[in-house]
Amino acid sequence: MPLLTTLIMFTVAVLLSRASVNLGFKLLDIIKAKYGAS
Repeated sequence: MPLLTTLIMFTVAVLLSRASVNLGFKLLDIIKAKYGAS
């Protein structure tokens, strides 16, 4: 059971890190678009 819990926690951590990286790139694109135009 602890092994399964660890696996689930690891999967959640990986998904969260990927989501945060994607969000960071989206924010970077938005900032580039705003300050690049002006």
